[in-house]
Amino acid sequence: MRKLLIAGLVIAVLAGCSYATLVYTEQGGAKMVVASGGELEMQSGATLDVQSGVTSTFGGDVTITGASTQTGAVSAESTMGVDGALTAAGIVSIGTWLRIPPETVITVTMDSIITPTGTFQQLGAAGAVNTSSIAAGTAGDILVLIGPASNSVTITDTGTLKLGGSRALSANDTLLLIADGTNWNEVAFVNN
Repeated sequence: MRKLLIAGLVIAVLAGCSYATLVYTEQGGAKMVVASGGELEMQSGATLDVQSGVTSTFGGDVTITGASTQTGAVSAESTMGVDGALTAAGIVSIGTWLRIPPETVITVTMDSIITPTGTFQQLGAAGAVNTSSIAAGTAGDILVLIGPASNSVTITDTGTLKLGGSRALSANDTLLLIADGTNWNEVAFVNN
């Protein structure tokens, strides 16, 4: 393996590769460019330290896999995807829409435990059913339950469900809950 030093940055070049065009710095060394077909990879244990006062702008999609701590402004002109947790210590600003993808419909049976798989959870039922149990969430989890297209699911105000009364959800009805780590607390209910 050969190494190429560009403006204080060491780039490893495998045997048989050319220094040519995939990764380069513009004249003067102030800007590093990864050209079309190129890739900048940081391997396990590596750290990318972007100092304060620096603006990071991504003109296309951004995908973060694994842990990432961002202090300061981060923006993407297209899509920013995070596979895992995204923690923000300040204000999170969303330009137009907060879009939460719906999870697969959960079919609720009599006295079963509803185990949501995400924030936006559509319910289904083969008949009119009741339940008094939703699997515990982590403190701060937000859950939107949408009533089944046909039939109804009644969520009973008891135990770890802190509701304004038992809630019968049928087509297009919504129940908005927030978890405190032990209980699901009602934020809003809409009977549509």
